[in-house]
Amino acid sequence: MAFTTNCNSHCKQARGIGSQLALRLSISDIDWDVRARRLRVSMEAFSRHGVGGLVSGLAGNAASDESRGSAPLSIRTRQRAALESMLTAGRAEDDEIGGDDWKVLVYDDCGRDIIAPLLRVADLRRLGVTLHLALAAQRQPIPDVAGVYFIAPTADNVRRVCSDVSVHLYDTFALNFTGRLSRELLEMLAEGVAKHSGRVTRVYDMYTDFSALEDDLFALNVPNVYSTLNSKSATGATVEAAIDRVVDGLFCAMATLGAVPFIRAQRAGPAEMVATRLDSRLRETLVSRNNVFAEAARNEPPARPLLILVDRALDVPVMLHHTWTYQALTHDTLGLKLNRVRVGVKDDATLGLTTRERAFDLDKSDEFWAKNAGLPFPMVAEAVESALQTYKTEVAKLNADGALPNMVPDEAQDAATAKKLAKAIQNLPELRKRKQMIDLHTNIATALLDQIKERGLDGYFQVEEELLMRPTNFNVERVIALIQGHRGTPDDKLRLFLVYFLCIEKPSNASLDRCVNALRAAGVEDLRAYDFVKSIKAFTQNMAAIPSSPKPPATALGAVGAVGTTVLGTLSQVADGVNRLILSEDKVLAAARVCNTLMDARGDQSVLDKYLLLDPKSRTPPPTRAFREAILFVVGPGNYVEYQNCRDHVCATADAAGKKFVPNGKSLIYGATELAPGNRFLAMLHELAGPKPSPRPAAGNS
Repeated sequence: MAFTTNCNSHCKQARGIGSQLALRLSISDIDWDVRARRLRVSMEAFSRHGVGGLVSGLAGNAASDESRGSAPLSIRTRQRAALESMLTAGRAEDDEIGGDDWKVLVYDDCGRDIIAPLLRVADLRRLGVTLHLALAAQRQPIPDVAGVYFIAPTADNVRRVCSDVSVHLYDTFALNFTGRLSRELLEMLAEGVAKHSGRVTRVYDMYTDFSALEDDLFALNVPNVYSTLNSKSATGATVEAAIDRVVDGLFCAMATLGAVPFIRAQRAGPAEMVATRLDSRLRETLVSRNNVFAEAARNEPPARPLLILVDRALDVPVMLHHTWTYQALTHDTLGLKLNRVRVGVKDDATLGLTTRERAFDLDKSDEFWAKNAGLPFPMVAEAVESALQTYKTEVAKLNADGALPNMVPDEAQDAATAKKLAKAIQNLPELRKRKQMIDLHTNIATALLDQIKERGLDGYFQVEEELLMRPTNFNVERVIALIQGHRGTPDDKLRLFLVYFLCIEKPSNASLDRCVNALRAAGVEDLRAYDFVKSIKAFTQNMAAIPSSPKPPATALGAVGAVGTTVLGTLSQVADGVNRLILSEDKVLAAARVCNTLMDARGDQSVLDKYLLLDPKSRTPPPTRAFREAILFVVGPGNYVEYQNCRDHVCATADAAGKKFVPNGKSLIYGATELAPGNRFLAMLHELAGPKPSPRPAAGNS
């Protein structure tokens, strides 16, 4: 009797929990329905105007992680393992990670940028970090806790460390430097902590001075290298310092991978300078008694990859190109940096009348991002809606299972209902996680859609895609129509014109003058970037002997009459050609073409001849051979457009039907001194041309 009463009591409580659960989930879906409907209606509008052709054509251009296969070399996995080892150093092998071994993590800006894409707060907690603080911040003493430092090897940082040790800020000090600590700084450190040396438990060169953003993507976080190396006012000392900084970062990347690469470098430029110095640095390291590659060689001798070094001048237009894929759009329009993006979200507290900024982390732990980052935006919007519908179906099923069928007490029925509700509650954390994921990507997709509609980015993308293939015949009226249109910022219009100027081999002076006049009429007064690219076009035309691309079908388009339909009208007329072009060989950009030629060790002989070949392990030039693993590094800024194109066209090949990409056994890691969105690169070009000119006087003024 007591059991029956207790069971009925628990069942009533369970039914109450089930009702509350159903209410919470149904209410939370209301805002999603509104935003999902908005995305769906907007994307249907794009499809009616021809953008649907872009979707089906581009879908196969982004080989998914499943179809591409896992790359043997993962720079992200190696760097994360190095950081975890740093945070667990000194722990006994049989101790549980974290345990009672609490510690304070102290980092500078460099260390923060390395940690941010790899370890979240929960990861740090799991590794025993109870507090993480900036080195430059005012910090209070915590005498009974170990301090783990992760900082750049600079004189200022060494002085701060010596000061912390002298005042016993922490119980012990484990000093980890992102790069190599020079002998001079080591002596400064030794002198500064001499009276308290017993508190310093570790001084270690981590060789992790770069940011690993994906398994196959990294950046050195060294800004303005392109500006420094191409500036007319640059001195020999500044150029040397920039080259040395790039060499240091590349050495760290190779040390983290634990592989001594063969090196191919573009001749007669910064890439060759970096290659020869990196080669010397590797040779010096390999002959030392305790070198950073020795442990990796003892544990698991890695296959030696090919390191390909190219100058940014290899392909300048791609840095100005407007894009259409999810990850690249987020970087170019929303400022994705270190796998984090900040988006304005409507505030529920004010019924959506105001917005507040929220930060979202985007990395491989996000299943939706990992699957859709390289897909065209319209397909991503559809994927968001599909994920929402799947979630709502599961919630409806959960609510139906927990519903009360009738009001007549029935012990067996109540027991079954309680069991179903227990299972629902058990699944609740997973449902909440999926709810957060859908909410995150709905917010991002909505922000991207606002940018696309406001700036007409689909039109810029379509025209520039054709220009990047360097057609022999291109109607300049299409460029002028976009410049004269009401959509797009002044930077958008200037970027389009520069892509046109760089990609058309011999544009007529009359066409250029018309474009410049249209730019000025549209409010683009600063044309310094145009002045600079004039001076480098002769170099970019050679494209380091890149094989010429097959020409896309010509599309005769005149000027569009109605300004409001310029972008979508153009897209509608060229949509048929996109499906035929997107999987064809002419969509391989310059960087991917170079990688394929050098990795296969066959093809255009002029490319093979114009790339230096070095082997740090040999005194004699190595024989030319094929490689399955490679690292492409751009001496200068890179972007997600080039990165995704290399993933698609180096690591995968279109199947016989031309419908999708399949893995071909190759793996490639893409790196650059920094990842720069189009407007940031445009600012570099402006800077290289000199000071900003004075405003033009108004008409009629003297």
